[in-house]
Amino acid sequence: MIAELHQKTLLKEVQPFAFYHCSERRKQALAFLKEVGNDHKLREKVSTANNDDDLVRIAKEAGFCPSTEDIWLYEDRSFRRKAGIRGCYFNGYESD
Repeated sequence: MIAELHQKTLLKEVQPFAFYHCSERRKQALAFLKEVGNDHKLREKVSTANNDDDLVRIAKEAGFCPSTEDIWLYEDRSFRRKAGIRGCYFNGYESD
């Protein structure tokens, strides 16, 4: 049992840019979601989006570069509710 605890764990080497890229994508997604919360015109555009591609297009038009995975990972229930008011669908399911 003790010998098992002292076994070396091999970690996969990850290039430093992978962490940077991930943190930049996260920052972009969070900044976009914050902007949607503060800008009623942008929120209205998001609420009329029909799919994930439309949402990413709106984000890019607003000067952000998130992916759909990033947005849905960091969005919260209040954002989903606000965006869902006008019929935006999230990942194929109707928003609550």
